[in-house]
Amino acid sequence: MMVEQPQRMGTSLLPVVAMVFGMLSVVTFWMPGVGVVLGVGGLAAGLLGTAAHSANDDESASLWALLGILVATLGLTTSAIAVLAGASPP
Repeated sequence: MMVEQPQRMGTSLLPVVAMVFGMLSVVTFWMPGVGVVLGVGGLAAGLLGTAAHSANDDESASLWALLGILVATLGLTTSAIAVLAGASPP
């Protein structure tokens, strides 16, 4: 007698990457260029994470991707303002 294994939904790491890059871009906004690069990376990972097939099936993954997009946008905006204002570490 064979027992069927429940099917696992594929989880994507892109929403988590988007959230981590977004948070790092907010934390490193004062470092010229670093916050901008992390913000762009987080934004790209979040957009790809929402477009991924597994994120459409998994509500929590798409929420993480959306939050990653929002946090990355915040980090990108603050980093761009800091770079344009000429803020640099001492």
